[in-house]
Amino acid sequence: MKPLFYVSVGLSSGITLYIVTPIYIILKNNLSIDSPNKPLPYYMLFPYDHQIPAYYYPTFAWCVYLGYMAILQSCAMDVLFSHFVSFTCGQFELLHGRIVRLIPDCHEEWRKSYGNKCNTMDYKTSLEQLQMIYNTRLHQISVDHSELLRYCVDLENLYAFPLMANMLVSSLIISFGGFQLIISGQNSIVNFVRFLLYLVSVSIQLYAVCYLGTSLISLSTKTAHYLSMCNWEGGFISRNSPLIDESDVMEAHCLNQKQPLWKHIDYPSSDVNFRRKLSFMILRSNRPAKLTAMKFAEISLETFNQILSTSVSFFAVLKTFMDRIA
Repeated sequence: MKPLFYVSVGLSSGITLYIVTPIYIILKNNLSIDSPNKPLPYYMLFPYDHQIPAYYYPTFAWCVYLGYMAILQSCAMDVLFSHFVSFTCGQFELLHGRIVRLIPDCHEEWRKSYGNKCNTMDYKTSLEQLQMIYNTRLHQISVDHSELLRYCVDLENLYAFPLMANMLVSSLIISFGGFQLIISGQNSIVNFVRFLLYLVSVSIQLYAVCYLGTSLISLSTKTAHYLSMCNWEGGFISRNSPLIDESDVMEAHCLNQKQPLWKHIDYPSSDVNFRRKLSFMILRSNRPAKLTAMKFAEISLETFNQILSTSVSFFAVLKTFMDRIA
């Protein structure tokens, strides 16, 4: 969420600078209400003469209002989008924790439920009960994983068109904004700062959206890694297990409270049904859950780099064309 905070600060600062600049020009040049060519925050066309004193102040106030409302709407849409994607990424992380804790948790459940009966049950029957717990817990994880993937599809369908519009508009803004930065900034340091601040804010906003898309892709594909490292083969927990390497993220302290010796238990291996379902889940996890701009491009940092490259190329063409005209 931090990049979006900086985006909101940057855009708000840019709008404030646009508003303060005409006030500074009026005070510096001692312009009165009857003076012609009084500046406004933005270059706009009106169906009336806004230089008339009775119209100038309401028009100026209306420009200020529109500027802040545009920033508020843009930031609100990005924050809402980031909340949806962050929630989805968090659900994947919770799912990963449940996966790597699956075998120890099932073993603890089996010990509590059948531990006192193991003396009266033969080993085969006791092991069948444990395998049943294994399969039941994996089935529930599989159902939750499927629901999470369907949620990602719904999220993509919801934001496909807004993301497409965001990509196109951001590309044009970066191209023409950079062109205005070079042309207008040569004669005015104020215009240079205004366009630079606006360009940086738009670039950070695009980066934040693409970064969230990359996070979703990364976490969804990591599910296959966590599934393969869930100690399905039995034996002691591997030293390379995420349950040990990422103990804080995987909430290993829960296991420490329930069964302090979980690292030193020789766990029974899973059965054929467990491994078959696990294989299908790994195959599905290798296909990432991702957001796309109406299927034209996926939302990722790679797309962000491509947009910047395309915008710079387009800007170079505009600059060359203007140099020839001059």
